[in-house]
Amino acid sequence: LLDCSFPRLCPLCENSSDRPGRLVCWECFRRLPLHTADDAVCRRCGLAPQGRMAGDFLCDLCRRDAPAFDQARAAAAFHGGLRSLLHAFKYRHATWLRADLADLLQGCVAAYYEPAEIDLVVPVPLHPLKQRQRTYNQSALLADTLARRLGLEACGDSLRRARATPSQTRLSAAARRANVRGAFEVVRPAWVRGRSVLLVDDVMTTGATLHEA
Repeated sequence: LLDCSFPRLCPLCENSSDRPGRLVCWECFRRLPLHTADDAVCRRCGLAPQGRMAGDFLCDLCRRDAPAFDQARAAAAFHGGLRSLLHAFKYRHATWLRADLADLLQGCVAAYYEPAEIDLVVPVPLHPLKQRQRTYNQSALLADTLARRLGLEACGDSLRRARATPSQTRLSAAARRANVRGAFEVVRPAWVRGRSVLLVDDVMTTGATLHEA
């Protein structure tokens, strides 16, 4: 009855969605710039190189200053339809897109990781002031949904943002690392020590935030 009164419309094309339980239709979903296992990316940070690369490689940044994480991967490139979806989800309270976006994360985990080796899922936290302004942490919504699907535990209170940081949008890679240095604090060290943690964020540009977290 609800679907008859309030039909599911794809937020990208505004046609009726033909994906059961989802909003993005199949046609728009196929057009999303998804990454595949065949993409040439750094084996550590997962970022695409400048120019052509083939096979397994380590980027210059990871060679010079290795990140703290073992491996980072993005589900898709941040442009086109995915950019529109994430902006609506993050800035316009479009939390109903959570299931569609979690589909991308779930596919990414299946492609690049072994879920059985993951102990818990931790979202990148917002500073309390920013979370009060936004009323929710978009990364925590994604992490909770992903953890339930994988049968894992989401631990959103093990990491907190100790200080507010300016926007990273227009900063260089080096400036991004400096901007977030010391921005996070582990609340329950014993809970994460020695465990394999899947850290979830909504957007990765240079990996600076994930490195610091």
